[in-house]
Amino acid sequence: MSPKHQDVMDAVAYWRQFVVTFYFENPGDTLVGFLVDYWSDGPLKDAVPRIRVQTKDGRQFDVIAHQERLKAELVKAAPVKGDALRITYTGE
Repeated sequence: MSPKHQDVMDAVAYWRQFVVTFYFENPGDTLVGFLVDYWSDGPLKDAVPRIRVQTKDGRQFDVIAHQERLKAELVKAAPVKGDALRITYTGE
């Protein structure tokens, strides 16, 4: 017997329990803090930049730059550990 639809946890909600990733969902969503780490995943030609930002209250969030605009801006800015960052989602 398969579980009822309402009993099945949303996949995004499930992973958010374990992965502390900042999700930009609505225009205006902003993350402000200091760069703790910066690395890339994947093969060199398709590498996806990832950063870890610590907010003023000490929480840390990962940001994965799958979006081309965010990826380009990170590459252009070339942040280093300790840099202050403000990332704002402006829309599609």
